[in-house]
Amino acid sequence: MAFWGWWILFSVLVVSAFILKIWHRVKYPPATQNKGTEPGQGETMIDTGMSGENSYHRPGFNVTKNPQEYSRGMIKHTRKDR
Repeated sequence: MAFWGWWILFSVLVVSAFILKIWHRVKYPPATQNKGTEPGQGETMIDTGMSGENSYHRPGFNVTKNPQEYSRGMIKHTRKDR
């Protein structure tokens, strides 16, 4: 390939990468707010949304907002005194 052939190929690749970057930013915009909840007291109700049509019970669970209690809940309890 001559000099101009490489130059055209490089230009096409740069323009394609730029277009893909713009497309990705449009399709997946950056987050405008933080995910999750602020640390504090109380609990957050998580609804699993797996109830049937005729069910009156909506399954879900409560997650504490306190980071220390949350981390204690994630640790496997192996000691006898707990």
